[in-house]
Amino acid sequence: MSEDFMRNTELSAREIKRKVLEQINGFLQSMGKNIASFGLLPNNYSFSDVENQTRDVLAEKIIKVLEEDLNAISLLNQNQRQAFEVISKRVYENKNGAFFVDGPGETGKSFLYRALLADIRSKGYIALAIATSGIAASILFGGRTAHSRQTLPVVRKGSQSETIAASLINSPIWPALEKLELTQNMRARFDPSFADFLLRVGDGTDQAEGDSLIQLPSSILVSNGSRNASLHDLIDMVYPHIQHRSENPALPLNRAILITKNHFVDEVNDILIEKFPGIAVEYLSFDRALNPNNQVQYEDFLNSLSPSGLPPY
Repeated sequence: MSEDFMRNTELSAREIKRKVLEQINGFLQSMGKNIASFGLLPNNYSFSDVENQTRDVLAEKIIKVLEEDLNAISLLNQNQRQAFEVISKRVYENKNGAFFVDGPGETGKSFLYRALLADIRSKGYIALAIATSGIAASILFGGRTAHSRQTLPVVRKGSQSETIAASLINSPIWPALEKLELTQNMRARFDPSFADFLLRVGDGTDQAEGDSLIQLPSSILVSNGSRNASLHDLIDMVYPHIQHRSENPALPLNRAILITKNHFVDEVNDILIEKFPGIAVEYLSFDRALNPNNQVQYEDFLNSLSPSGLPPY
């Protein structure tokens, strides 16, 4: 282990020995042990408080607080601000608390969590960002996945009522959780009628045709004309004025058209490219087999591939 520290020529032999002992102590402490129990410390040798900290603690303390996350505190809406103050107050008063942040998609739950983590870490506290999935953990700076056995309320051959009875709201811990609600849709805040529609659908209170059909607002429907005309109408709705150069070239990056199949994606992309301002430029590509002897055998196959994320060719 000392060889890892010997690469730093500024360290003396005494300092290298101390760092090796610190690292060994960190490994042992992470397993509930202590280096002193193994007789590895010289006489009258003791670790300072800083040296006694495990690698996990040190790793949490050096997590960088992003400026944009700190700035998010001033951008919280009323619901988010209320939740932020309730949770952070409990932290700074050194009191226990368990909270359930209830909010549909796009109400800014992750935005709230990032602001909370940044505020707590910026004040020197350790904040662990734990999520049950890797995707959720990656959204939070310094986030990690919780590793545990599956604890979902799976009821074998159970009815709908039995599954609901086994859900979180019927758990013994549910009454102990403080409920904080987020209701404002952050992405549709400039379209309150659509945001309200999403809430009604999520709550199951929207007027439906029959038991499972929902009447979509006419404002989000594309005219049912010819297929080509409908595609152009859809593109014009999502990317208005795309034929003209925008003062904000990044604006199209905040918009997307979701399509069920890849060949439909290529068709829409071709229409979009035709609408882009400027002169089209054609780039030639060349497919090459790793083994030159197989080039003739696999050339047609390679030319037939259209990898995801790359334009067709």
